Amino acid sequence: MKFRQILREEIDIRGIRKVMNTIQKHFIGKLEKKPDFLFPFDGSVDKIDDIYIPLFDFIEELITSDYSEIMGILNTFIVNYTPEGNYENVNNVTTLSEDKLNSMFEYEVIVLSNYFKTSPFLILKEKTLYYGLPIYYIREEENFYCIGDYRNMVNATKEYLRDRFSDNTEIIASIGTEEYINYLFIEDYDKDRLSDEMATERESEMSNDQILGYLKRFSKPHIVDLVNSYENSSEDEKGKIIEELRKYSIEFLSNQYYDELDDVFEYLLERGFINTTDDDKIEINHIPYYIRFDWNSFIDDESGNVHFEQLSDYGQVYRYGGDNPYYMIKIDY
Repeated sequence: MKFRQILREEIDIRGIRKVMNTIQKHFIGKLEKKPDFLFPFDGSVDKIDDIYIPLFDFIEELITSDYSEIMGILNTFIVNYTPEGNYENVNNVTTLSEDKLNSMFEYEVIVLSNYFKTSPFLILKEKTLYYGLPIYYIREEENFYCIGDYRNMVNATKEYLRDRFSDNTEIIASIGTEEYINYLFIEDYDKDRLSDEMATERESEMSNDQILGYLKRFSKPHIVDLVNSYENSSEDEKGKIIEELRKYSIEFLSNQYYDELDDVFEYLLERGFINTTDDDKIEINHIPYYIRFDWNSFIDDESGNVHFEQLSDYGQVYRYGGDNPYYMIKIDY
């Protein structure tokens, strides 16, 4: 008997119960373990995967292929299910209100349900993510979709870019050598180390007169006093004073070099790590290990050039909602 016949007013309500009993015997009875309840939905992914979707398939194959009839049976059975299979009190086909469904399912599932016009009981959330987006299998579509709001989608494009650019060679090929170097930086602790090394190296190359000439640039009283003392002291006293002045020169040079290390391009150029050709192109000889690439800034900048449909294996994006829409993309999974 087709379910549409059962729904006719002249058909006895025993017809509905007969369908419930059929499902109990031939579907629930074949499960390894009967569920304690099927309604309300408790958020169990396993129930969707092991019961709700297979139950839909069972009804479609053995009872009716009409979608509205299938959903009538599915909802009626889920709501009235008992492990013992007692359906004597089932007198009507059950309709679930929108409010009731909204109270049981995640908002993303409701959005997918509304957009694809299917039951949330037939939407399975996968355990893995796709560029940070949740993946859902939609039974009626027989396909996998990801969903997110605008912020989620922007973050997904950033994950997509991190996956796309696996090494420096690919980045340089995409944005060019000069732009690549603009994203290089030196961590503060490496700047401390490098600036101290550079200052010590420079101080060792400077004569006493050069040390004095360098420190005369500073107007700090104790430096001025030391320089004056040196110039008015005996040769024996000058040796001790110049040692102290050299320590100050290292300190000041270190501070100067620390600030200059913000300009990574000049640092690389001066040290021979890069060079410019006659036609003003930049060639990289070697990038030291302590020179880091600013992935976050690069990804933030590049993400503005990525369209949401690029995340989809099918190049399509679906939008649902008004001012704060959700976006859905179809993927292979």
